[in-house]
Amino acid sequence: MTLISILIVLLLEKYADWQTKLRNANWCCSYESWMRAKLSEYKGLDGPAGLILIIAPVIIIVGVISTILNGYHSFYSFIFGILVLSYSIGPKKIHEDVQKFIHSKKQGDNEGAYWQLDNILGQDIPESEPLLTLKLIKVILIQTSRQLLSILFWFVVLGPIGAALFRLVSIIHEDKLKNKDDSQFAIAAAQLQHILHWIPSRLTALSYAISGSFAHSLDCWRNTPDVYSSTDTFIDKNDDMLTCIGLSALQLGTTEQDDNNPDLDRQNLKLNSVNEALKLGLRAIIVWVTVLAIMTLAGWMS
Repeated sequence: MTLISILIVLLLEKYADWQTKLRNANWCCSYESWMRAKLSEYKGLDGPAGLILIIAPVIIIVGVISTILNGYHSFYSFIFGILVLSYSIGPKKIHEDVQKFIHSKKQGDNEGAYWQLDNILGQDIPESEPLLTLKLIKVILIQTSRQLLSILFWFVVLGPIGAALFRLVSIIHEDKLKNKDDSQFAIAAAQLQHILHWIPSRLTALSYAISGSFAHSLDCWRNTPDVYSSTDTFIDKNDDMLTCIGLSALQLGTTEQDDNNPDLDRQNLKLNSVNEALKLGLRAIIVWVTVLAIMTLAGWMS
């Protein structure tokens, strides 16, 4: 049923648009602010303990609803799982937005292309074409993992609870980054985000390697330090690893730090490279679904 749920959600993600309008996370930010205000009266709850107390009720509610529905009939819990997974993915359709940007660019619609860039990157739009191309490739490589594959991973492992947990922690972490919050609570959210993203990010990187140039990716993996010395850069380290492996799989270099880095193949950083990154992300998704299908068939036959 897990495989069927994922296939249905992926088809909805590809061919339907209505679910993106329902992925409003304002309630989560309001709930988190309200809970933190309530917990502020108690010392020691501004860090990990407070984060757990805020996350736990939502996760418990999802688990209780899933259990109750499964008690009536497994079909109801199956539908509930699809709804939770569909809500947890995204919130944006990065691949679709990038494709719209490429289409506008090729049609000479600079205004439409800029609007799409603002939707994808926000105000952080590089002026030079190589850096803009690099930024788009980085977004594709990272968000394919964060907004899709990592959520699928935790859905496979823990069901609706796993998908909801990763989505909730991601919302809190991104909100803290947006507001430049450096409190112990924000650090705890970054740490938990890193922990939850650690395994799926590496599985995503492996799927990039399998789907692209494995030899280049392996060389990058061997030379990438896996040491985390600062709590506030945990998530960035995962992103750096995904970017390094992804660029290597695309044979575009091994780093994305700046335009003057000799490891960066600036000559190949053209609009077509963004298309190749989209294709790499799609192949990575296919790898995941294929592996899950094989595991499911093996389970049925055993």
